[in-house]
Amino acid sequence: MEGCAVERVLMGPAAAGGTRRATGVVARVARCDGAPPITITLKARRAVVLAAGALHTPCVLLRSGMRNPHVGKHLRLHPVTGVTAKFFGDEVRAYEGAPMTTVSDVCADGPAGDYYGAKLEVPSTHPGLMAACLPWTSGLAAKQNFLDLNHAAAFIVLQRDKGEGHVALEPSDKMKPAVHYTLSRHDRESMIDAMQHAVRIFAASDPDEVATLHVQETSTAALRGAASEAEKTARVEAFNARIRARGLANHAAGLFSAHQMGTCRMGASPATSVIDKDGECWECDDLYIADASTFRLPPGQTRW
Repeated sequence: MEGCAVERVLMGPAAAGGTRRATGVVARVARCDGAPPITITLKARRAVVLAAGALHTPCVLLRSGMRNPHVGKHLRLHPVTGVTAKFFGDEVRAYEGAPMTTVSDVCADGPAGDYYGAKLEVPSTHPGLMAACLPWTSGLAAKQNFLDLNHAAAFIVLQRDKGEGHVALEPSDKMKPAVHYTLSRHDRESMIDAMQHAVRIFAASDPDEVATLHVQETSTAALRGAASEAEKTARVEAFNARIRARGLANHAAGLFSAHQMGTCRMGASPATSVIDKDGECWECDDLYIADASTFRLPPGQTRW
């Protein structure tokens, strides 16, 4: 139903010695004329299934009066940054074809060897995606970046985050989630290491330049034109040293979330989770969750 937002889950009284039972939902439906939304009630015949995603599913539970301490906690985001390269002598056209192609696991184990590392993935360079990702320095620079898209390629650095955040109700509008997440030191270090690997991989393909998504200072290194391989290697490592020095401080570089997970985790006990092995809420019978909020950990390789 378009323009419909679930406000809360309706629950019937608990049977003797049992928990409450989900009987339906109350929802708001937006009106085309801009008037206040219409409130509707939907009755469930057998069960209610929530699938609003890791940001909104816990909010529905909180608005429904759920008190499990794990509701909204353990948010994982698969944080992402990127490295780009330009090959002015070639037509790359990475905005054509499959939206995601090659994946490298060279950094998947992570610098600490704990399997909380990063994947290097080759995404599309569709203009809409690049407009959202590339750092803004000036209108002229933005125009030039778009003119260069035929010659551009990119890696995304997708981190299996060890740190976590949480989701709560937005105090000013309880129909919206308030997301609280700070990139942990462990994950910053892993992403920086993966960015450096991405620069070296691009350098082996002899691009004209490589760049990160850092803002403010120069984030580009010219590689073509080096007098020797030794000079080229020196330029690459000097750029990588600059990446490490600048790090991934808040607002220093473009950071994104690939997937949102974990805020209604599955488990064997209400002391450690929100739902049981069948996806049913511990606090309410016939209320199931079927989205990535149920993940206990952010996925990655099979061995993770």
